Amino acid sequence: MAKMTTQEIIAKSVAGSGQDPKQVHAQMTQRALNDPKFRIIRSGNTLFSYYNQGNGNALVAMDTAATPRELIKDVGEFAKAMKVAKFKQGKFEIGNPQIEKVLKMAGVNYKLMPMPNGQMAGVMEF
Repeated sequence: MAKMTTQEIIAKSVAGSGQDPKQVHAQMTQRALNDPKFRIIRSGNTLFSYYNQGNGNALVAMDTAATPRELIKDVGEFAKAMKVAKFKQGKFEIGNPQIEKVLKMAGVNYKLMPMPNGQMAGVMEF
């Protein structure tokens, strides 16, 4: 797949959610510019945003327009980058159970726990 712009990635990622992709992009940009603990890492057509909680811990979110095969590579590269940056854990929430398969295939160590809202809470080990 050709390299997409960040706006295109966000638009594809939030499609059908009722969120305005332009507003999501603007909010992410503002937060990255104004909060030194908030960062965005790009791998392929996937954006990983994270909030540094300190002590090697981060809250992680993902927006992607990648194919499943590309996503496996992107997740693996993100995990490696976080390890190089001395992070130990990344906490996240998922609504799509297929992400567990992606994590396994990317070789990421993780734990998942069900949440009352039907989503899963997870922790990645870097």
